[in-house]
Amino acid sequence: MKLSRYSSSRIGKAYLRPAPVGNRRASIPGSKKKDEVILSSRAQEVRRLTELAKGIPAVRQEKVEAIKKQIESGTYEVSSQTVAKSIIDLHRKIYTDSE
Repeated sequence: MKLSRYSSSRIGKAYLRPAPVGNRRASIPGSKKKDEVILSSRAQEVRRLTELAKGIPAVRQEKVEAIKKQIESGTYEVSSQTVAKSIIDLHRKIYTDSE
């Protein structure tokens, strides 16, 4: 296909020109359409759970206080097996959910 200088400039202008607008109708007062958003059931569930999560405190203060008392009294014990299991479980959850 051979394009001359004239035809290539016409092609460029065609792409730069705004697209034609269809028949414009005069708007009737009081009949304006409103935008509408419809969420899927899954999105609605995520929204509901997010709102529920906002109501839960980020820190469980009673648990923090109980652990502080145990540390101060010297009775707080950490199980290395429990910590290791928790790390492994978290690792599995992160890398299983992301795949």
